[in-house]
Amino acid sequence: MNPRDDSRLAATPASGSDPLTLVVGVHLVLTNADRVLLGRRRNTAYANGLWHLPAVH
Repeated sequence: MNPRDDSRLAATPASGSDPLTLVVGVHLVLTNADRVLLGRRRNTAYANGLWHLPAVH
């Protein structure tokens, strides 16, 4: 498939459609001396059991 043929990749919305929506992810790095706050993913469909930084979308 040619990416130019995929309307989902368009930089501008098609006529009559909703405006382009951007999703932003923010990660927080909290430190105290030589320690970093991490969370462990639990009961998730993605990366279950892995450590991560606190984040929001």
